[in-house]
Amino acid sequence: AALLISLAGAGVLPAADESVDAYFLKGNEQLKAKNFDQAVDSYTQVLKLDPKNEKAYFNRGLAHRANGARERAIADFKKVLDLTNDQSLRKQAEDQLKALGAQ
Repeated sequence: AALLISLAGAGVLPAADESVDAYFLKGNEQLKAKNFDQAVDSYTQVLKLDPKNEKAYFNRGLAHRANGARERAIADFKKVLDLTNDQSLRKQAEDQLKALGAQ
């Protein structure tokens, strides 16, 4: 099972932007509850406010994958690789891409 990425210690979000945090946490709750469409919507809201939020791309990719939206999941995991230097997150995104049969 894929690990849900949390914001703990992320240090990438503007502290003043509580709506980004709220949407991200809402998305995490929805993903855990297997409400994948709603999770996608919440992470998409995060990305509208913070377009370089690699953790939101990763988690949205998980939601897309769980929902059977393979191509969208692949696109999100590839975006993670474009955005992050975090080796742990890169490895997780690469593992997801391998599991989806993508490069």
